[in-house]
Amino acid sequence: FTYMKYNVLNTLKIYARFSRVYPWTVVFLVVTIIAGQLLTLAVPFQYKQFFDVLAVGDVTASGTLLHILLIIIGLYSAEWVTRRLLAAAGNRYQTMVSKDLYLYCFAYLHKHSFSYFNNNFVGGLVKRVNRFVNAFDRVSDRLFWNILPLLVNVTVILVVLSAKSLWLGLIILVWVTLFVGINLALTKYKLKYDVERSEAETKASGLLADTIANHATVKLFNGYARENTTFTEANEKVRRLRKFTLDLDAWFEVVQTFLTYALEIGIIYLAIILWQNGQLTLGDFVMMQAYLLRLFWRIWDFGRVIRHI
Repeated sequence: FTYMKYNVLNTLKIYARFSRVYPWTVVFLVVTIIAGQLLTLAVPFQYKQFFDVLAVGDVTASGTLLHILLIIIGLYSAEWVTRRLLAAAGNRYQTMVSKDLYLYCFAYLHKHSFSYFNNNFVGGLVKRVNRFVNAFDRVSDRLFWNILPLLVNVTVILVVLSAKSLWLGLIILVWVTLFVGINLALTKYKLKYDVERSEAETKASGLLADTIANHATVKLFNGYARENTTFTEANEKVRRLRKFTLDLDAWFEVVQTFLTYALEIGIIYLAIILWQNGQLTLGDFVMMQAYLLRLFWRIWDFGRVIRHI
């Protein structure tokens, strides 16, 4: 596992080194993502005010309701603009870094010795290069579109709910810590099988590429039966590892589902007690439910995000 961890960290360092070539683009992405998340997180607070006005039952307050609705429209419009800016900046950032990574891999491979190419499948080498470069797109997507928004959402939700009741904030903090800790532990357990499956897939792809490239030799020396047996065994290993890792993912989701149900029920139960004590209003219930949905949406794929990185 230490070797795998070293490889992951080394890969991330390479990605970071090439990303530093475009510092202002990265800064722009980070600032715009934070701004967009803050805009969307302001919407539930507006809905809280909306339903608090409705709860009063004053039909003359329609002007106030329309004013709040206009604010919500403005928040969504501003967030829509940030998404368009992110799409433009993100596309430029990923395509430029991907091109640089391909050039880096090209130069790195050609500096190897003859024995390196003789001892490795050509198809396997090509797949590794493509996987290395394509993985950058996935890692950057997870960082900018999953992890950073998750951090912003958790921070804001903790602050807002803690202002209502320290118990609400404490429950959210303990739950997030437990959720992340369980996912990290499960991901650590599954990582070695993901790496083993990836290596098996690379070997199977390399066998296919080489047997096609050497089809004439296979036919001349009657090697079809041997090649077929080797390729079948390689793909059976891939199938077993794929099924095992998919089964682990299914069990991970079972655990995550239980945790989300437990938090939602626990928060609503506590909210009822606080409402009885006059600490919460109808609008607070709406705001809390909106924040919980956002939290579940952002944190649900946390385990997969970490495994991709």
